[in-house]
Order: sequence, then structure tokens, then C-alpha cells
Amino acid sequence: MKNLLQLLLLFCILNISFAQNNKWASVVNGLVANASLKEGNTLWIGTNGGLVQYNLLDGSYTTYTKANSDLPDDKVTCITRDIKGNKWLGTLVGWACKV
Repeated sequence: MKNLLQLLLLFCILNISFAQNNKWASVVNGLVANASLKEGNTLWIGTNGGLVQYNLLDGSYTTYTKANSDLPDDKVTCITRDIKGNKWLGTLVGWACKV
């Protein structure tokens, strides 16, 4: 379990580094983007106000917060996907899994 958490932390660090290297200046619904993950036609964006599921085809989006989901905190700092396809979200409070 410790190795899994270390691996997930490494993925988050790489994801944040990649986002910064590409000069992420994106703002989604007035919120600064901290991390992102592309999955098919969906872009998952971690913001200071929750997780945004953005449809690249039609521009629609859904915002998940701790008020309407299982997120432990609204500040999503990193996003990664494991080999089973589960998305793991790092927040200031802890990890959450969005299947």
C-alpha cells in the first residue's frame, strides 16, 4: 500500500510539473486549474473549487465539489489514473477515487 501511495504521489508531481511546463493559465468557471487528465473526449480538470469534467466535443461540463460528491476537499491538486482506469484525485485533505 505504501508503494502505491508513493507511485500515485509521483504521478501527481509529474502531472503538476507537466501542467506548469505547458504554462497552464486555464481558468474554468473562474477557478484556476491545478491539474488535468485527458481521457478520450473528456478533460478532467482539478481546480481550487473542485473537479471539472469537461466534454471536449460540445463544451459542456460538470463540476464536482465536496457538497455534491465524495471529494474530501474542493481544492484538487493532482489527478492520475491507475492501470484499472480509476482516477485518483489529490486534495489538501487526502486522496479520493472517482471511478
